[in-house]
Amino acid sequence: SSSGMFTMTPTVFLSDGDKNLPIKLNAINLHKYFGFIFPSDTIQELRKVIAYAEINGTQISKEQNTDIITIPSNSLGKIEIPEYRVIVEFDSAATYQPFFLRLKKENNGITDIYSLEPNNILLNRGLKISIPFSNNKQEKNIGLYYRGHRGWVLQTPTPNSCGNYYTTTLNRYLGELALFEDSQPPSIWRIKIHSSKGKLSIRCSYQDNLSGVDTDEIKIYINDNLVIPEIDGERSKVVYQSKHQYPKGKYILKIIAKDRQGNTAQVMKRFSI
Repeated sequence: SSSGMFTMTPTVFLSDGDKNLPIKLNAINLHKYFGFIFPSDTIQELRKVIAYAEINGTQISKEQNTDIITIPSNSLGKIEIPEYRVIVEFDSAATYQPFFLRLKKENNGITDIYSLEPNNILLNRGLKISIPFSNNKQEKNIGLYYRGHRGWVLQTPTPNSCGNYYTTTLNRYLGELALFEDSQPPSIWRIKIHSSKGKLSIRCSYQDNLSGVDTDEIKIYINDNLVIPEIDGERSKVVYQSKHQYPKGKYILKIIAKDRQGNTAQVMKRFSI
């Protein structure tokens, strides 16, 4: 498209290895043309669009990199996208069928969102994606998150050994990737304590706003003695049922929960039997 008027039909090519494939164009109006092409699914390098046109009687030419990446189904590869500094790696069993990967980047006012499309193709071993990170930032507890058809899910809380990339493998479907800071601890709430003939029943719920609670790090102490609860990860509930009787007296309940970024919450309650 052009703000000026096309005075001749433009000629457009797509680079495809050592060839330039012509793109058949159709006019929408005097300022815009559209066309489509089916490039080779074996060329892994980044492609360029080369256009030659006459606008308002002046000959011009322009080249522009595309965001189309070929992902083959039978060979390995590694491609770096200079515009976004994103690295895509794959082996010969990454996908069941070849496809053209498209990458977009948008900022939502908080962080950059990297969208990988199409998001409806089932992967095999998947694609290894590395997202750039500036370690000059002052944020703490940065993690790489993935969003498919649901909310954001933490992929990794740590960068690579050089500290300049966060890497994950998408082995089911493509989607969105982003770096978020999670500095908020989990919430522990709806704590209920009940005793019957000296046996205790303790229940509570938990939630976290981003990285998710690490259920292996949920701890319950009664007078500083660790007890083992049952954890329902799907419903975000914790239940402790004592098998032995507690003598009458005063007790202190302590519940500790930690999210997957290491933020810790602790609540204490006094109760009597």
